[in-house]
Amino acid sequence: MAQHNITPSIDTFSTAVDWDNSLFDDVIDPFQQIAISERAQGQEAGRRAGYLDGRDIGRTKGWEIGLELGYIHAFANNFIDGCRKREQNTKEQTDTNQEERSTSADRGNHRLDRCLTVSRELIDLVNCFPDPDELLAQRTDIAEIDAIELSGRDDSKIAPDTSRVDVTSSLQRIRAKFKLLLVLLRTRTPLDLKRLLNRNHSVEDEKHATDTKGKESTVLPKESDW
Repeated sequence: MAQHNITPSIDTFSTAVDWDNSLFDDVIDPFQQIAISERAQGQEAGRRAGYLDGRDIGRTKGWEIGLELGYIHAFANNFIDGCRKREQNTKEQTDTNQEERSTSADRGNHRLDRCLTVSRELIDLVNCFPDPDELLAQRTDIAEIDAIELSGRDDSKIAPDTSRVDVTSSLQRIRAKFKLLLVLLRTRTPLDLKRLLNRNHSVEDEKHATDTKGKESTVLPKESDW
C-alpha cells in the first residue's frame, strides 16, 4: 500500500503560528483585547460627543452673530432714513440765512456726509456677509473628520481652500466700521449691542433690588430644610 506524505501548506503553518502567538499574548495579558476594543469605542464616542457639543456651541454663536449683524444693519439703515427725512424737512422750510452759514455748520455737514458714507459701507458689508446656507456648505462633517484621523494626515499641512469665506475677518471689518460710525456720531453713551444688553440687564437688576428692598421674609424654615 502506497504511503502519501502530506506536507502542511504555508498558510496552515502561518495560521498555527498566529494562533500560538495569540494564545501566548492572551496568557500574558488576558485583558488586552478588551482594552483595545474599549479604547476604540471610547475614541469613537468622544469624537461624536465633541462633534455634537461643537455643533450646539456653533448654533449659539451663530445666533449671537446674526443678532449683532441685524442690529448694526438696522442702526445704519435707520440713521440714513433719519437723515433723508431731516433733509426733506429742511428743503420744505425757507431758509433766509443761507449765505450766513457759519464755519461750524459747514464742518457739521461734512461730518454728516462722512457718517452717511460709513453707514452705506456698513450696509454693504453686512449684505455681503455669507448667509447660513453658504457657511453650512463649508462645514466639515464627522465622517470627514474620522477619515482624516484614520489616515493619519496632519490638518496643518493640508493646503487651505481659498474659496472659503473668512468669517472672522469679515466680522472684524464690520465691527471696526461700526465703531468708526459711533465715533463720528459722537454718542455720549456706548451704543454697541453688547454694552446695551449689559446696561439693560443692570437696570433690570437694580429695579428688582429696589422693589424687594426692605421686604424681609418672615417664613421660618422647615425642619426638612435644615
